Amino acid sequence: MSVITANTGSNSWNTNGAWVGSVQPTAADDVVIPATATVTIPTATTVLGRSLTVAASGTLAFATTTSVLTLGDATAGLANVAISIAATATITLTGVGLINLISTSATQQTITTNGKILPRVTINGAGSSYLLGDALSLNTTTGAFSLTNGTFDSASLAMSMNSFTVNNGTRTLTLGSSAITVTSGGVCWAGGTNTNMTMTATTAVVTCTAVFASANNITLGSINYNGLSFVVPNGGQMNINQNGSTINSFTFTGRNAKTDFVGLNG
Repeated sequence: MSVITANTGSNSWNTNGAWVGSVQPTAADDVVIPATATVTIPTATTVLGRSLTVAASGTLAFATTTSVLTLGDATAGLANVAISIAATATITLTGVGLINLISTSATQQTITTNGKILPRVTINGAGSSYLLGDALSLNTTTGAFSLTNGTFDSASLAMSMNSFTVNNGTRTLTLGSSAITVTSGGVCWAGGTNTNMTMTATTAVVTCTAVFASANNITLGSINYNGLSFVVPNGGQMNINQNGSTINSFTFTGRNAKTDFVGLNG
């Protein structure tokens, strides 16, 4: 394993010339994008690293929705950091790509973004553990957050995204007292089954901000959410599929319209 640093100027990630030493990063390498360097992940390209640091005045760009950054191997990132983005760094989402976190290290790794908007994020590393270092903001149009395998701890910090999914792997979700804002007018929250799911006791609140129009907008699965609450402040026509799940509360504020409704399924 080693630290691989980008060359200054503008380069495509998947070219040797983008990197000091002319060697592209592998899953065993900690990647650093320094000041005055702009690195673009091209269309239909998956690139690798063990961790990512975008330093002050550095830029990482996702060219399209098929631009994928996959981070992680069996060892935690340098200083137990998965992602570190400086306050004066730039994340450019020309297309809303994907950050795929697949570490299999049980060591807790931090994600610190300094308010930068990220693309879609998935956590799918068996036995992994990730902790927010500050509030997390994903693109609110297509920036889905998904937990399939591993542990995610929000550290009670605010989160915003287009949709939130808890899939059917072996996963632990700790949301503390986080305020979570979800913008999708389709499926705001999608849950899986209780099998291999640990939900830490929580007072977190998920606010689904869309005006819904008759879809399965909150699909809870069969999970005991251990205190999680949901709020729909803008009304519309929506359905909740609960299928044996448990939440703390659900608050729906309808509009002044006869067409507004909440359907409870399961």
